[in-house]
Amino acid sequence: MSNKQALDLFKSHRAPYLSHLFLSHLSEDNNHPRLVQNFFAKDAGRTEIVVAGRKKENKIVSYQGWDSG
Repeated sequence: MSNKQALDLFKSHRAPYLSHLFLSHLSEDNNHPRLVQNFFAKDAGRTEIVVAGRKKENKIVSYQGWDSG
């Protein structure tokens, strides 16, 4: 999946309550974490963009349940 495809998917299906987006579409040879982080940053709004590590674990994210109102 390209960065543009992933961003289009995020923008078209993002819920208003989405707090984190974990990106794991990066190829070791064809992409760079900083590049994709910057690419998504302008459209992230209040959603935290987390680029999944290839060789080490990511931080643990905890959340409270979602209330549909």
